[in-house]
Amino acid sequence: MKKGLILLIIPFCLISVCVLLWNEYYRYSLPTSVPDNYKTISIGHRTSLFNEYQKPILLHFFNPNCPCSKFNSEYIQSLQRKYKDRITFLAVVEQAYIKDYKNTFHFKLIADDGSIADSLGVYATPQAVILKDGIIIYRGNYNKARFCTDKETYFPEIVLDSLLNNKPLPNIPPIASKAYGCNLNSDLNFLKTQ
Repeated sequence: MKKGLILLIIPFCLISVCVLLWNEYYRYSLPTSVPDNYKTISIGHRTSLFNEYQKPILLHFFNPNCPCSKFNSEYIQSLQRKYKDRITFLAVVEQAYIKDYKNTFHFKLIADDGSIADSLGVYATPQAVILKDGIIIYRGNYNKARFCTDKETYFPEIVLDSLLNNKPLPNIPPIASKAYGCNLNSDLNFLKTQ
């Protein structure tokens, strides 16, 4: 009887683990839902944010509780190493996470109460926004792969390379601007609810 019970429990546990893992993978493979109160901010929009910086800026919207944000942290740091003298890197994080994650990045952390995300049209994490002279030139995903593994689609890197080499900005596919990951509205409370 004990053997029969064990033979039932082990497959049940394995199947349960597989279902949980698949559910997590599936959840983050879907686009992030757009909040009802989302206000579209277009590429080319001029903002008065961060005018004190002379170099182009990469804003990294980060949530330490979001698996997608955690998985791309190494890639973000590789970007910082590659462009450190030519680009200003800022991580935008909810105020509550600033203290706990101060040493996560080697660049400045900015606390957001929702106003930065709203004014740049960001509603999910991880997301990148690239500003040059106060103009949004890129907003979107870091990669088409959830874990930043597709080198052909390192979207911010492609934009930065063009920008820094005075080449025309590339045509970025629509998948770059379809947010994947964690919704700021539910996970970080960045966006104001109506």
